[in-house]
Amino acid sequence: MLGASYNNNNGSESVSTPAIPVENKLPLNSGSEAACVSLNMRKGGPRSSLYELCKRMKWAVPDFQLAEQERLPQTTRFVFRVVLHIPNREKLLVQGDKRIDKNSAKDSAALLMLHELEKQGLCFMKQ
Repeated sequence: MLGASYNNNNGSESVSTPAIPVENKLPLNSGSEAACVSLNMRKGGPRSSLYELCKRMKWAVPDFQLAEQERLPQTTRFVFRVVLHIPNREKLLVQGDKRIDKNSAKDSAALLMLHELEKQGLCFMKQ
């Protein structure tokens, strides 16, 4: 999931390339367009992919909000939600999973938002 893999011309060697956040747009039957999103699962990758998708589709910047902060004796856990305003649609709200640092919690929310956008036919993910 850390990028695309492909074989060279003779098929004997596999080469890994870095993920490109948004490659192109494909038309949908509804008259809107869906963007192809390549996921980069390194830290910050899901957020970058979501920001690039929003920029490419000319949507508002995603709004990450702290939803929960759990303080434990040895650590703190965070849950973020992401709100996305898409023109001519209701806003989307997705809440991520608990993570031990804020950036990982934001990545969790961004990844779930990308899955939701794919489910609604607004993008599709390439791994």
